[in-house]
Amino acid sequence: MSLYSQAEVNLHTHSWYCGHGKGEIPDYVAAAKERGDLKVLGFSEHCPVPDNRWSSTRMDYSLLPSYVKDVRAARDCESSLGEAGLRILLGAECDSLKGYFSYYRDELLGGCGLDYLIGAVHFHHDEETGEDLYPNKIPNYTPYLGEYVKNYTDMLESGIFLLGAHPDLFCYYTPWSADLKAASKDIIQCALENDMPLEMNGLGIRKGIIEIGGVKRTRYTIKEFWEMAVDAGVRICCNSDAHRPEDVHGWPVHDGYINECFEFASKVGASFVSWEIEGERIRPVVVL
Repeated sequence: MSLYSQAEVNLHTHSWYCGHGKGEIPDYVAAAKERGDLKVLGFSEHCPVPDNRWSSTRMDYSLLPSYVKDVRAARDCESSLGEAGLRILLGAECDSLKGYFSYYRDELLGGCGLDYLIGAVHFHHDEETGEDLYPNKIPNYTPYLGEYVKNYTDMLESGIFLLGAHPDLFCYYTPWSADLKAASKDIIQCALENDMPLEMNGLGIRKGIIEIGGVKRTRYTIKEFWEMAVDAGVRICCNSDAHRPEDVHGWPVHDGYINECFEFASKVGASFVSWEIEGERIRPVVVL
């Protein structure tokens, strides 16, 4: 059994397999080893589903065996290097809709033998058009917060996911308000009750500063949400959410912080979980 600090671990990594990323699996491994501080790299492609829903921005279902094979090949290669090798984990990022939960559990974790799953909510389903809309297509997400919170808390309560990714994605273009605060409180409380870590997402910061409702802020990974999470005492992890090999560490920033998440965490008073790994089994722990 080994214990790794959050600074040594990135579990949210995408390659070309995800449908909108760049680079091959070995490219990310090579990039992760360049600085020498990462010890664990988890691949978490946006997983396919048997009906190929979301296939325009997700892995095609037919590519799942190839993805599993490529990550395991990278793992075997790194394992052969002994202490010089990077620890590779095989995961997937899954959209939270209850109709797919048994597939995630039985086929991805069971049949394919994935090491972990990341849960997330990416889409609002428009009943009139049949479209699944990402928050960047919705100028005001407030009418859809109930749907988002229900799907996100279903994921946190399911028992099949390791962590909840970018929980404040609903803030994308929507000004902070009492409604967003209430949605945040529901998600944070559910994470507490189910002892689930929430992810401070580096990509949300790297997307840059925009002006929303007269306030300059990031699209997501925003101060208001994470101050609430810190005050509540929820477990917090962070990940790069890399879609290019050069982003696997996140972006280095000044003043000694290793990346944008650690800098942001210092501003909101957050501390991160550590990760305990035995074989390919991983769990978050709080080190006192």
